[in-house]
Amino acid sequence: MTDYDCEQVETPPLPEECEELYSTGMPFDNRFDGLDRRIGDLAKNVRDIELRLAQAPQAAIPQPESRLHRYYYTAGVATPIVAVFGLVGAFAFGLFNSFFESRISAKLNEPNGVTSQLSNISSQMGTLTKDLETANGTLKAIQTFWEEQLKKNAALTPKDFQKELPQVADNLKAASILKVKPSREVDKGIQQNFLASDSSAPSYWPAVAQFITYRSERTPVAERLQLLNNTLSPCKRTNPEIIDGPEPYAQISTCTVALEDRDAFNPSAIVRTFLLSSPRGIPVFRNCVVTYHGGPIRSPIIKAAVFKDCLFVIELNSPPPGGVRGLLISILKDPAKANMASHG
Repeated sequence: MTDYDCEQVETPPLPEECEELYSTGMPFDNRFDGLDRRIGDLAKNVRDIELRLAQAPQAAIPQPESRLHRYYYTAGVATPIVAVFGLVGAFAFGLFNSFFESRISAKLNEPNGVTSQLSNISSQMGTLTKDLETANGTLKAIQTFWEEQLKKNAALTPKDFQKELPQVADNLKAASILKVKPSREVDKGIQQNFLASDSSAPSYWPAVAQFITYRSERTPVAERLQLLNNTLSPCKRTNPEIIDGPEPYAQISTCTVALEDRDAFNPSAIVRTFLLSSPRGIPVFRNCVVTYHGGPIRSPIIKAAVFKDCLFVIELNSPPPGGVRGLLISILKDPAKANMASHG
């Protein structure tokens, strides 16, 4: 018998040796079950894919990158670096400063530039300074004139001074407004003329009141009180302090008191009893603003009071009552320590 390779036999009739291999009676191999159907499905899917590809727009074919594109991307990175190095170089060689200095200089020198405006301001300041100097010179001249008038008043004899009392009062008022500061000799001469004049002469008391106020407002204590004048409380709202000793007294400090006010001083019952019962117990107003505009003094405490280092603001258009005259004479003699008890 000839040997056959049954696997190479493809068409019948089959040799006997191979019939047994391909016999239908052999067991069924299910690995190939549905193989034809699967292959058909795959072919159909392939056709569907080919159809979709044919209908889809053709994708752009990548083109090789040109030198221009490469330069664009390179320049985007290199430009900031070059700019930084350029600025550093400009600073190093002064080009940057020179450029901006020229720009600033051009702006400053424009017709309405900063330099022009500063020049105008400087010119105006110069004019204002000259005006102030002129005004100060004029004020100084006016002050000198009124100071000379006061010197003349101080040099008058008591008799002539008494005749000039209305003019003396006007001179003192003008000097007070202009802040004229006469010498101590002038103050002393006017004081002596007032004391030597007849108190019944016309205009005597208004002139005395003007002199007391003018002299008082130039003292150091007056300068301090004038700064506090808007914040000082009335003395009637101030609690007095009992100062014990050989001559005990109740002290009232740094407040304002109007002499004609009946309740100018309103101490507690204990202090009132002390002041009215003790022959040596007296009220003392120290560093106070004391005002008087005419009229009688009704408060027994004020009548017994002593005024030390106070600012006196006295205004009179006519002679005051007799008791007040004694107080004004006391202030005229010694403004640092005045009272009306020994003159009333």
